[in-house]
Amino acid sequence: MKNKIPMIICSLVVALLVVACVKHVVREQSVYKAEIDFFSAATGEAVEKGEAMLAEFCKCEDGQWSDLACAEMAETVVVLKARMGYHTDFMLYLGGLTVTGPSEDPPEIPEASSLCPVTPEAIPIRDGGVK
Repeated sequence: MKNKIPMIICSLVVALLVVACVKHVVREQSVYKAEIDFFSAATGEAVEKGEAMLAEFCKCEDGQWSDLACAEMAETVVVLKARMGYHTDFMLYLGGLTVTGPSEDPPEIPEASSLCPVTPEAIPIRDGGVK
């Protein structure tokens, strides 16, 4: 038994270190819900501003965005529009704020060119805007 005491102590120290080093984060549900609501609102605003930017400053040629920055903004907008609801539902589920999660498969993301008007006339012109 005398020879086992150092091994038992060593095992307890290792077990204590392993358990003590595990990071636990416990969040209050109302705070987590507020964060999710903030992300959803910020995403919605980003989509609105991105669509406004596309309509105001970007042109389409042959169904494609004529500028790389516009194509990248269109890509961001379609991803956010297609997936934010899915990810919000998943965050709510993982945070224990809903009982059921989203579907197993995330929604398809449309092509960025789907936001590209077919004709130049389809691009709205705002006061002082460019076509």
